[in-house]
Amino acid sequence: MTIIKGILTDTTGVPLAGKLTFSLIPDGRFNAFVRTFAIASGGIVNVDVPESQTIGIPYEISFEPTEPVSPITELLVAIVPKARSIEFGDLIPAWSEDLLARG
Repeated sequence: MTIIKGILTDTTGVPLAGKLTFSLIPDGRFNAFVRTFAIASGGIVNVDVPESQTIGIPYEISFEPTEPVSPITELLVAIVPKARSIEFGDLIPAWSEDLLARG
């Protein structure tokens, strides 16, 4: 497991509360894996997620704010590295032709 830390904020720096979801994108070898975390009003992220670097499959990471100021449906498509902990902003973005084709 990798601990992911950080603070989720809006574009003005105000911390956001809501649901942070990590969905492992299945590729036929692995089943879908979804884990959702409640993020409190301070926007503090401190969550454990299985690393995906070893298998080379990215997560779709999305956030749904409690108060829909401007709903964010997809934050990032990223590989969670095999590490003890990492800052949310340091996750490794992952793009593939398959993901781009899905729009």
